[in-house]
Amino acid sequence: MVKYILSLHTQSSPPEGYQYSLDLHPHYEDNPQEIFTPEIRQELQDTLQQQSLCAIREHHLNQIINAWIEDIQEGYRYTSIRLNLPSLFETNLENFQDNGNQEFPDLFDPELTGIEPTFGMLPSLEDIYTP
Repeated sequence: MVKYILSLHTQSSPPEGYQYSLDLHPHYEDNPQEIFTPEIRQELQDTLQQQSLCAIREHHLNQIINAWIEDIQEGYRYTSIRLNLPSLFETNLENFQDNGNQEFPDLFDPELTGIEPTFGMLPSLEDIYTP
């Protein structure tokens, strides 16, 4: 079995990137598209999302896998791919639903007995206008 390594680089990745590896038998080295079953695809997506904290959507996953298959067919054991991926936090905010507190607060009358005007009060209109 031969070890093939994928390194994903994003805008916030460390220099070595986020890595995922596969050990391939000679049959899969000649036919790498057969190794990417739905289970392997899901594991690859989950692993890279956990490491990078970026949302890897289906088209990103297809782009990653296609580049990796191409490199495996060419005989490269190390594949590096750079993608501009959105943060998982930003993606989760789009799906966030919160109706907030829908209860009305208790109403009460304000206490105004100790309040008196001290400065800048206008005189009453009765004192100004006398016919």
